[in-house]
Amino acid sequence: MVTLKGKKYGIDFSDGMVSLASQTYAHGRERVEALLAIPSEQLRPDLIESDGELFLAIPENESVIKRINIVSDYGLNPGKLAVFELSSSLLIDQSHYYLESFGREGSSERLAIAYNRDAVDKRIDFLKEVLARPTGFKLRSWALAAGYRHFCRREGGQLIGLVDISSNLASFCFLRDDYPVEIGAVMADPASVNNGGNLSKAFLLDLVATLQYRRMALDRTFHSLPLSMLVITGERTNQNLVEKLGEAMGVRAVLPVIKKELFSESSGEQAGKFLVALGLMVE
Repeated sequence: MVTLKGKKYGIDFSDGMVSLASQTYAHGRERVEALLAIPSEQLRPDLIESDGELFLAIPENESVIKRINIVSDYGLNPGKLAVFELSSSLLIDQSHYYLESFGREGSSERLAIAYNRDAVDKRIDFLKEVLARPTGFKLRSWALAAGYRHFCRREGGQLIGLVDISSNLASFCFLRDDYPVEIGAVMADPASVNNGGNLSKAFLLDLVATLQYRRMALDRTFHSLPLSMLVITGERTNQNLVEKLGEAMGVRAVLPVIKKELFSESSGEQAGKFLVALGLMVE
């Protein structure tokens, strides 16, 4: 499909702040025009065009995520089967959730997600009041993967890890051959961010332990490959943090390499901190 015109926006909330990305299509060519990080109380309707599409990121702590193996017998839809299996495991009625699943063509493995409907609706109602009604939403870690695959130059081997650290939330995704096979997040108490804006040692240790555990879990699901690289993104990312995480994980860690040709001159320099918001705009 070639889009001849139009505008898309991605918005990601993080501890009172929002990251807003805007993308324009003209004559079949896409271009990220602006990347903006502001306090949520500064959102106002004139920040976006009225006919644009707005997509919202949902944090992992407002969702239930489950990896499901589907045996595709009798011509049944694997996506619907995965959603049914996830909904059957929920503790409360599925009407309290928005449900979806993702899977690679030809694979029996799917990632199923149940979004907390009340939490999502509160975010939608807030945006309707101060900005615009969202067109749709994605999980943060899924948007992170989309942002990396579309807006960054590919490095590393078959299995790489993505980590986005914004405030006291770290969303992560493991990609095998560019496709997400494990997603999640590490949450920390706000006290884990000290007065200097740095992340506490306890939070980083928790993040590393979670990444190591989830990486080992992949060995039990036919993804037994060496982790070749970590790509670290997000508002709180800096070179010192990249080096610490790489050393703790025993793997090469880098900042993302951005495809600057997809950005305006002013927005390309800061794009590495906006991969979640950018990924929301990728279909």
